[in-house]
Amino acid sequence: KEFEIGEIETIALEEFVVTKKFDLVCSFGLIEHYTNYKEVFQKHLDLVGAGGLIMVTTPNYKGWLQNKLHYFLDDQNLKRHNVTSMQPKQWAEWASSAGFEVLYQGYFGYFSFWVEEADERTTIKKWIAKGIIKSLPITSRLLPANTRGISPFCGLVARRK
Repeated sequence: KEFEIGEIETIALEEFVVTKKFDLVCSFGLIEHYTNYKEVFQKHLDLVGAGGLIMVTTPNYKGWLQNKLHYFLDDQNLKRHNVTSMQPKQWAEWASSAGFEVLYQGYFGYFSFWVEEADERTTIKKWIAKGIIKSLPITSRLLPANTRGISPFCGLVARRK
């Protein structure tokens, strides 16, 4: 199926003034970098036109396994994220209240793990992180997918009614 590509906007969210509506608003790994994530999420909702879709995803650092691994092996990266914002159920409530039909909300993906390059990580922590990453072809199939505690991502897809 072919799609017509219209206008694509790239601008700092703080500077973006809502002057029109869009058929699709996507946000991958953005709202978790704000303390006022509810306002940021609302700004996304405000951009969606009638019948349009919103897609929002963040890492799932709130999940127990992802949280613990990043805490011990990638704490600087973890500190750059607002873990409190990673709540797709809450996003769904906000979207529903704003007149959206929630098509999906939850956690997705097989277990995965990544770390930011960090010189301050001890050698043993570097080895452990590399070991986890090298074991992913096996561990990602052994652990359950699409779960709150383990999946690497969380997200929401909703359509404005």
